[in-house]
Amino acid sequence: MPQVLDLHFQGPFRLDPPARRRFAGVPVADRPGIYVWAVRQESGECLVTYVGKTGRSFRQRIGSEINDMRRGKDSLYDAALLRQGIRRRIWGGTWGPHREVVLDDAARARLQPIVEALLQTEEAYLAELPGDERLHERVEEGLTEALGALPPPAASLLQESVRNMRFLKRRPEEAEIRVKVSAQSSRLVLPTSFVA
Repeated sequence: MPQVLDLHFQGPFRLDPPARRRFAGVPVADRPGIYVWAVRQESGECLVTYVGKTGRSFRQRIGSEINDMRRGKDSLYDAALLRQGIRRRIWGGTWGPHREVVLDDAARARLQPIVEALLQTEEAYLAELPGDERLHERVEEGLTEALGALPPPAASLLQESVRNMRFLKRRPEEAEIRVKVSAQSSRLVLPTSFVA
């Protein structure tokens, strides 16, 4: 018999406040689970740009990702175009398939306005999910695959590294997990369910 799991996303939460104020008064931010970054479109819909998982707290994981953005490690995109449903890379990051040169302090400083614009544009949604690393992997991959199967423009802003994720299939000894998805915000475009 398959396990049924409810995945409820809380948010949106802003990403641009300083670390000490980000997620202030948000109890779920101190828990592990699945999270998405999304951008509100001119239509009002919020399209997912990134799907992630963490066994640490959301506060720690998202803080690390923001620090990586500020150091130039991650790819950076044009924030104004994201709001129009267009993903255009400005910087390829210092790792991954679109790798750029290593940054010096002056180059890193030139990227900061781009990072700040992205942090003002993207919002985080958090879904608490206790459990082990494998459960988090399966749910993250299942959600990403289900997002990719939605009709356009639902997955049009997903980062290439997420969209092209190599999905780990359920192992023969693993029971099927049926995931029901809901969100505090009716504007967040997500599948209503998927199998992990």
